[in-house]
Amino acid sequence: TLGNMGEYEKALSDYDRSIAIMEDLLRQHRLYDRNALASACMNRAVTYDDLGEYDKALSDYDRGIAIREDLLRQDRLYDLNDLAGACMNRGGTFWSMGEYEKALSDYDRCIAIMEDLLRQNRLYDLNDLASAYMNRGVTYYSKGNYIATLSDFDRCIAIMEDLLRQGKLYDWQYYLGLAWCNKGELLADGFHDKDGALAIVDHAISLLAAEDKLSFGARSVLSDLRSLRDRITNGTSE
Repeated sequence: TLGNMGEYEKALSDYDRSIAIMEDLLRQHRLYDRNALASACMNRAVTYDDLGEYDKALSDYDRGIAIREDLLRQDRLYDLNDLAGACMNRGGTFWSMGEYEKALSDYDRCIAIMEDLLRQNRLYDLNDLASAYMNRGVTYYSKGNYIATLSDFDRCIAIMEDLLRQGKLYDWQYYLGLAWCNKGELLADGFHDKDGALAIVDHAISLLAAEDKLSFGARSVLSDLRSLRDRITNGTSE
């Protein structure tokens, strides 16, 4: 809660205390459930991420994932969704650090787990799978692998558009708008496909501009889409 309020230092203080208590209980063989310790490490890692303290975030992510992997081997991990989410979060930290290969490895594992859970009807939320494909696509883009980027962006958009039809897509104006913007930029700059880029950008602009009320994030995306359109039409795409 404190982290969501932007009170990061207070959040860290609470996480530090929680982890210290759990570690003491673990040493005394009195900790009921190491799943809770893994979650505490992951939550503190997210807070460090928000503060841009990536080395500290990575240390906590590593520990949280290691605990969950050990629990998985013992068939005591509560939910594989948690391990998938942990891999996605750590992948984001690796991306922020410019460690793209490590980020891809985490995203690959996250997506593999989620796709397997989906086949078993055990994936909690398809929004998470869409985000994983988008994040991996952005990482491929950072490496200049545009074909792989396009494949992941298309998969992400297909999932999001299906969720939108079902009324299950979170904040569609922002997330789907951002996905369309990312694909438009890829087509313009990666593939030099001006017509394809304009088609998807115009489509996104028309849908967002028709909305009576846009979230703050969606207004920012709409502005980015219009700027991208101007750049494409003026022939200044990279």
